[in-house]
Amino acid sequence: MDTDEPIAKKAYYSIGEVCDLSGLKPHVLRYWETQFELLHP
Repeated sequence: MDTDEPIAKKAYYSIGEVCDLSGLKPHVLRYWETQFELLHP
């Protein structure tokens, strides 16, 4: 991710940004969205 903005400063992130921050692939995050009610896109 090529932004100097701290994580807490943003209210929303794209799935690509979350993948970069977490090291996960998009399909893993999409799967988690279907399995865990706490996660909302």
